Amino acid sequence: MMAKNTRRRNRLLARGATCHWCGIEVVYVHAREWPSGAMPDNFATLDHLDDRLSCPDREHRPPTPEARTVLACLACNLRRNREQQLLAKNGRRPDG
Repeated sequence: MMAKNTRRRNRLLARGATCHWCGIEVVYVHAREWPSGAMPDNFATLDHLDDRLSCPDREHRPPTPEARTVLACLACNLRRNREQQLLAKNGRRPDG
């Protein structure tokens, strides 16, 4: 049986294999098939449009996980994660 995230990633890849944030073409190879070493910067990851800090009341979130998830290159996903961690460390929400 295929994992939920794998199915979601495959559906997003079928719609267009580009990073939601920077627009570069992304690639995806299952981890079991990837040679040892670091993933490339354009490796396809799943990224959430909002996180628990940017939408704590959950009132304005899209209704389904599919609508809240986009493809992002590894570089953008890591950058956004670092930015959100810094904002949280400073006690600020990502949207303000």
